[in-house]
Amino acid sequence: LIRDHAEAWSSQNVEHVAAFFTEDCEFEDVPVKIVSHGTAELKGFLALTFQALSGFRMDVRRVAVRGDVAALERIQNGTNLGMFGPLPPTGKLYSVKTATLLELRHGKIRRAVDYWDRASALKQMGHLREDFMP
Repeated sequence: LIRDHAEAWSSQNVEHVAAFFTEDCEFEDVPVKIVSHGTAELKGFLALTFQALSGFRMDVRRVAVRGDVAALERIQNGTNLGMFGPLPPTGKLYSVKTATLLELRHGKIRRAVDYWDRASALKQMGHLREDFMP
């Protein structure tokens, strides 16, 4: 389930990714401060993500599962060819380490929380100066 879920993200197919989640799911992208409740909101978030980041891909490095909880470490990458929130496209590549915590229910994802280095991604996309220190 976990690796298939990551591969689904790499397909950039909104319906395929959403099929891994329960109808009452909660998806939180911590760095961009977005929480999606239910698959309808999740699909909206996915559509914006895939529009902003062409070639979006997840490369799974490690997976740990215990009961109904899972964690994965992955490399997330893509090319900024669409609006990234209020920021214009730059055509630049980015690649960041990402940690995801999952809560599972009946073979689907009930809750997912993503953590990644937003400043690093913004620097690589050309939205922050390289010497910027938060």
